[in-house]
Amino acid sequence: MEWLDGGDLLQEQPKPIDWFLEDLLPLGTVGDVFSPPGSGKSTILTTLTQVVAARTWWRRWVCVFRI
Repeated sequence: MEWLDGGDLLQEQPKPIDWFLEDLLPLGTVGDVFSPPGSGKSTILTTLTQVVAARTWWRRWVCVFRI
């Protein structure tokens, strides 16, 4: 294990983010959607799965890849 100093971390440039849904969902990460019942979670996620083929969602670029 290597000891990291906070100052060293601040000097490092962050790695660029690959987006699944531009500026909203990073690619290769795990997320969670939660809110009260009946608030539209299923609707928004179903819509998201349908728009992947269209490659845009609310004017945001969607990453399309083969599974």
